[in-house]
Amino acid sequence: MAINAPATSERPITIGSFALLRRLPASPAERPGIIVAEAAGRPETPFAERSAILRCFPAPPAGEADPLQEAARKLISISHPHLVPVLEAGVQGTVVYAAEARPDGVALTEYARGNALPPATVARIVADLAAALTHLHSSGLSHGRVTPASIWIDGSGRALLSGLVPAVPPVDPNAADPWGLPEGIGAGLAADQYHLALTATQLITGREPTGPADPNRVVMDGVAERIAVILRRGLAIRPDSRFPSVADFSRELSAAVAQTGEDLIAAVWEALAREDRAMANLMIGLAERCAPDHKDLPLLRLRLQAGAPPGIESLAQALGNIAPSPAEGVTGATVPGQAPAAATPAGADQAAIAALLTPPVVPTSPAKRSNPWITFAAGFFGCIALLVLLIALSLAYS
Repeated sequence: MAINAPATSERPITIGSFALLRRLPASPAERPGIIVAEAAGRPETPFAERSAILRCFPAPPAGEADPLQEAARKLISISHPHLVPVLEAGVQGTVVYAAEARPDGVALTEYARGNALPPATVARIVADLAAALTHLHSSGLSHGRVTPASIWIDGSGRALLSGLVPAVPPVDPNAADPWGLPEGIGAGLAADQYHLALTATQLITGREPTGPADPNRVVMDGVAERIAVILRRGLAIRPDSRFPSVADFSRELSAAVAQTGEDLIAAVWEALAREDRAMANLMIGLAERCAPDHKDLPLLRLRLQAGAPPGIESLAQALGNIAPSPAEGVTGATVPGQAPAAATPAGADQAAIAALLTPPVVPTSPAKRSNPWITFAAGFFGCIALLVLLIALSLAYS
């Protein structure tokens, strides 16, 4: 099945209610054996001129097409705030296809640009995707290929899951696939959780997967151990060793992020972005107590001090002089294998927070010294004026 961009003089290829505009470049994160193309609704259809992304692959033997048609009907009817809607799906001749609305927003691959994202941001993305997958699973469907290539971020920051097709396309079991399942070809709830965990791992570490592997050997340098434990369980080789559901995986990941202070670190970045330095100071103080060895803290301190108005540096320094201590009621405040930080008097924490919320005192400028040449000129011309006045008076009385 060859699909290429048609020449302007040729009649465009049509599948269902859509005409293909151009084939999109293949992505390692996309399903093997599937073709992705930009399409537009044909004028005589209900989707006239509507932009869409069309996915298609060879249809199975005729006797196996009926279940696909049923799955296609479910895809069209399903709706969720974090799912890109499927406009049309089905089997046409030798092709299985699904046309989805072109999402409003930016692809996650463009949003991340190959960089590691803050774990708190990843946890929010995973929560949105888990909600979408839970809705799919409750309808008797699964996604089968959750990867950064199938995720979009809309204008409000929500994650949207795209790439739904009626079935998993047939692939060569011997072909190398970095997103392949440890249990082999297939789809289902456990497969969706594995791919969701693999996506989260790539976003947090900034490293693309190389294929199914022992999760204990997955490189997670710089990732807090509490978070790494959750990711590794989601990547377990045996499906029954993973979490009971994607919702459980998401909930445990969010809890681990909160316990390691990642939510506080994210709050500092957000406060700096909106130039709210008082809130950034407060959040960084709390983060230093909850996660004193977090890798982002030195950079955040520098960002906080760079270009700060008078008084901010002294406040940050005053906070830095207070030894970090575990916050009351916060777990994970100490790093395993290290002695806990020295405790500080209860009043010291309160005094530091109160100081952070107090507007900095701007020092008064010292009096400026006058220019000696200006002083000389003023005296000289003053004497001339006085001399002229005396001469005028003497002439008047002579």
